[in-house]
Amino acid sequence: MKDESFSKDAGIYKARHFEQEGRFYEKVLLIKKWKKIIPDGATIFNEGFKKKSLTGTSIEYIQTFINETRRAELSHVLQIIPCIVFFIFNRFEIAMIMVAYALIFNVPLILLQRYNRLRFQKLLKRLK
Repeated sequence: MKDESFSKDAGIYKARHFEQEGRFYEKVLLIKKWKKIIPDGATIFNEGFKKKSLTGTSIEYIQTFINETRRAELSHVLQIIPCIVFFIFNRFEIAMIMVAYALIFNVPLILLQRYNRLRFQKLLKRLK
């Protein structure tokens, strides 16, 4: 998808009230304790925008980082959606295992993208 598709906080990307600019992720989900163990897909596959750590502090770089969190979030949401099909072609127990796998490996990454985006949006406001 084109970069412009990820330039606005609309739809699934919109910040929710309960997120409290990221405090929900820190206080309730303790994201700071477990985010370090999540690998960066761009590093694993050696392509894409690396998001494990900042490599710049310019307004353009931070904006690109924010846009890439939206792209990554959508990617992980799209990986969960096919779970419905698992029930058509598998026994219920097997389908449930596959659904659990999809959720375990995608939901934490979605949460991490949302958390990082909220933090970097706050940083971007300070830089402007």
